[in-house]
Amino acid sequence: MLTVNLTQMFLFALGLGSFVSIRVLGLVYVSELLAILLLPLLIIHAKRDISPLSLIVTFIALWIIGTMVSSVVNNVSYENALKGIGTVGLMLPSIFAAYYLLVDNLSNITFYLYGKAISVFLGFFLFTPEHIAEQILVKGLLTFFQESLASMLIPTFILIAHLLWSSSRRLASLALVSAAAFGFLVLGSRGGFFICLASSLLIWITGYRNRPLSFYARFDFPSIILLAILGVLLIWLGFQFYSFVAVSGFIGEYSQIKYLNQSDSEIGFLVARADFIQALLAVKENPVFGYGPYAVDSTNVRIRVSELIGDYRSLAYYEGLALENTMVPRHSFILGAWVFSGILAVPFWLYVIYLCIDYIKSQMQVAPYLIAFLSLTLVFLIWNIFFSPLQGRTDIGVTIAILVIVRLIYRNEA
Repeated sequence: MLTVNLTQMFLFALGLGSFVSIRVLGLVYVSELLAILLLPLLIIHAKRDISPLSLIVTFIALWIIGTMVSSVVNNVSYENALKGIGTVGLMLPSIFAAYYLLVDNLSNITFYLYGKAISVFLGFFLFTPEHIAEQILVKGLLTFFQESLASMLIPTFILIAHLLWSSSRRLASLALVSAAAFGFLVLGSRGGFFICLASSLLIWITGYRNRPLSFYARFDFPSIILLAILGVLLIWLGFQFYSFVAVSGFIGEYSQIKYLNQSDSEIGFLVARADFIQALLAVKENPVFGYGPYAVDSTNVRIRVSELIGDYRSLAYYEGLALENTMVPRHSFILGAWVFSGILAVPFWLYVIYLCIDYIKSQMQVAPYLIAFLSLTLVFLIWNIFFSPLQGRTDIGVTIAILVIVRLIYRNEA
């Protein structure tokens, strides 16, 4: 049996390597290599029932099969096919390692969060000067600083919110999450603003008031309708506030120009999610086999969507790009997987969404000390599943492992 201290060290090491990557065909995170090395030791010394992970393994196997079939059907190069298979397969070591390390004591997730917070700062300083100079040239110094600071502060902010909550300083944790929403707004991160706003509402609903209860145990149907209306109102107010500070230039010239440019399109502010619409069209046109890993946009999906929504600035940009520089749209975990690997990639992400919703609906009381951490993490995850390209495989694996463990505890206690 592994000692608790050694388990904590391993979790800290996984977090520490979760943002630092090396290139082996594609990007491989140091934490993934560590998980691969740890697995034999964990299997031998920490015998556990891994049957709760069987569905996850099945869905990842389907995803890999889908990637292989899509690669053959679309005549993808061996290099891209291997990169695509590796991207999917590397999810498993992190899931299994996190499951073994956390199944006895979920509170040890704190050590992973410590390592993660440090890792993001390390990763930033490992960027090459050429990369930093290029980003400053494209975005400007202020915007580069805002975006870099936002990305570096997210893990630290989640760690502090978790530490405050787990030490019974719930009001301070809730206040931090609420304040962070406006902090992200100042840093030009609209996604971070809405995510923290939704997370603070979720924390207040299910955890802060009285003792933690499941969502349905606390609210009847009329109350849920009122909460839905409140949520829509908060989002509208947040949008209005963002519009005001962006147009006024309070959050930088780049954000002001970006907002004004987006407002010119026929769908206004929603043009910021144009990548999602592009991926939807790509899926609609080839829903079964997809286009293969890292396929180029040979059917000009980006150009056609830009014309459709009246985003003429993006249209001019895409028309000026060479074909080999325009990959099929994939700005979504689930749609990106579907585009690259075909329909067999979809069940995995649908199951992850189901685990997130099921936890929020009925399992938050299982580990009340994790409410702040998981509220933030799951809202971030759900947002990324729909609106971000695949990244942070270790974080995804750790989150899935925690959800599976919480579900296992819930069923055992039922």
